[in-house]
Amino acid sequence: MHFHSFNYIFIFLPVVLILYYLNKKSFNRNIILIIASYTFYAWGNPYLALMLLSSSIVDFFIGKKIHEHNVNLQLPNENIITKKINQKRKLLLIFSIAFNIGLLAFFKYWDWLTEVFLISIGGHVILDLRPFKHHIDVPPGISFYTFQTLSYTIDIYRRQFSPKGGFFNYLTFVAFFPQLIAGPIERAKDLLPQLVKFRKRVSSKVAESACFLISWGLFKKVVFADNLGHLVERCQENIEHPGVGLILVIAFAFQIYCDFSAYSDIARGTARLFGVRLKRNFLTPYFAINPSDFWKRWHISLSSWVRDYVYIPFGGNRCSKSRNITNLLLTMFIMGLWHGAGVFFVLWGIYHGLLLILYRILPIDKYLFKKLGNLWGRVSSTFIMFSFILFSWLLFWSKGIADFVQTLQSASEIGYFITDLSKISTVLYELSFGLTLFILPIIITEIIGFRYKREFVDIYKFFGTNTKIILYLLMFYIMIFFGSRGSYDFIYFQF
Repeated sequence: MHFHSFNYIFIFLPVVLILYYLNKKSFNRNIILIIASYTFYAWGNPYLALMLLSSSIVDFFIGKKIHEHNVNLQLPNENIITKKINQKRKLLLIFSIAFNIGLLAFFKYWDWLTEVFLISIGGHVILDLRPFKHHIDVPPGISFYTFQTLSYTIDIYRRQFSPKGGFFNYLTFVAFFPQLIAGPIERAKDLLPQLVKFRKRVSSKVAESACFLISWGLFKKVVFADNLGHLVERCQENIEHPGVGLILVIAFAFQIYCDFSAYSDIARGTARLFGVRLKRNFLTPYFAINPSDFWKRWHISLSSWVRDYVYIPFGGNRCSKSRNITNLLLTMFIMGLWHGAGVFFVLWGIYHGLLLILYRILPIDKYLFKKLGNLWGRVSSTFIMFSFILFSWLLFWSKGIADFVQTLQSASEIGYFITDLSKISTVLYELSFGLTLFILPIIITEIIGFRYKREFVDIYKFFGTNTKIILYLLMFYIMIFFGSRGSYDFIYFQF
């Protein structure tokens, strides 16, 4: 079941909302959310629910046990006893991390790792571990809820969070269906307190903002992301034409942004209908002026998670320059690996790590601001950073070396047309028109959002009634006439 499916919009969500608000007790409402979440997740594949449940059971009881040891540490114990308690805490945390990372590695990386480390002599395979997995599909969203449940036990270990509520509240936190599959990645200290307390029926104002979030997300997905997905496929089919590679990369850059941010919008809007606030996951990322700025704007919940649970524990920037460089590369290596099992995902992560290091050594944006002033410094810094990001999306999109080389070659040949526009092919004209048609509205809304330091969807509350009606009608008719007829899964479902 997907957010943009008929079953979800017109059956699943209305039924869950009705059942939810018919119950007046917080516990009963959470039970309904648990049932709904497991139904949503296991739709067509029931075994996935068992895996999610097993992971939740392990982490809940480990977190509970760590918390008990935390309380014991506050008692006036001897040093020997204190050391033993700390050892138990560490062992419990290690077990939690090993269990969750083990599940993630098995389901997500097993096939890739066995391909990489396949042992053969003279063309004869002598050790093939692939059959042990029986080619089980990767559970959707496993990377997201793995990080979410890991932060739960880690925060308890660090004494930054105390378990709130019982087991069923925790299940609701892990499996909360609006953000289960593709985030945002929530921390227990932010989400669990909202689920424990009684949530009143949302006001008409909140419901209106939630409905617009959902509508805008659906609009971005159906009109922009999916149509750009078709355009990427057409570019791939005509990649032998000079210049088409550049259109492909730009189209994919906006496709993945519209697709992922659309999911986040729908997730935030859906959660808001249940009286729950999810964190923002995007903030005009393509207006970033440097790599650090980009990661403060793109997939904010993941980048902040990796910063707090990977980068800072490695030592962060409070160390020597050489160690800091190592920390950045290791962190972004993990970031790339988190996204998928493949060499190009790893290269994508390392590339972003190198960008972070480059701007630490040579702050290009600061130099441009100093030389060109605020306006042109920002414009030029944004253009350069966007160019770097485009290359990273080429790495991310490529399925192999052939895709990468061919697309890069085609993109580089766009320069042939600068001196002689008559050389532009009909194919390039058509693809360029399609690209302009679907990214120009996004660019306009992003400019508006950037101008007010918000997302465009947040500006909705400032519109008058007539403007809102016109906007809804416009989105409705555009979805009917320009919405993609071929549906794509959300890209980040595979992660």
